[in-house]
Formats: sequence, C-alpha cells, structure tokens
Amino acid sequence: MNLSFILVILKTYKEMKYIVLEDCFCEHYIHEITNYPRPGLVELKLFKGEEVILVNEWSNFYGRYIRVKKEGNDQVYDIPPHKLQKIN
Repeated sequence: MNLSFILVILKTYKEMKYIVLEDCFCEHYIHEITNYPRPGLVELKLFKGEEVILVNEWSNFYGRYIRVKKEGNDQVYDIPPHKLQKIN
C-alpha cells in the first residue's frame, strides 16, 4: 500500500457523518455526573435528528462508543453506536 492510498482512506473515514436516532447524553458526561458530581459540569446532550461528524471509535470493558462532534463545534460526544445511523 502506498501512502496516498492510506491518506485517502483516512480522509474518507474522518468525513463520515451520522444522524442521531434518539435524544442522548454523552457517555463520558454520564460517568462524570454519576461518579464525580461537582458544580460547573456542562450538560452534553444530542437531540434526535442532529447530524454529527465521526472523530473516532473506541471501546472499553463497558462497551463500544463512537466519538462524534457537531459541525463547527469542537466539543466531542461519546455515543453508543445503536443511537447513531451512518448517512454517507
């Protein structure tokens, strides 16, 4: 494989868009608010029908998550894959 082919694959991967299927909170936010409650935490919620852009995918012992962000916003959200649908 040459480098240009790999760059095309990465660019395509980074431009994947998803639509949110149901209202949901960021899983990292849920973890923080339930285990380490403190003033100043900003509610991280996505609403049904919003379009988001893939940042990356990751998993841990509790499950698999897709890290997404809204277009024009640097805030990332960790969402379970069953609450997202790929649109491109």
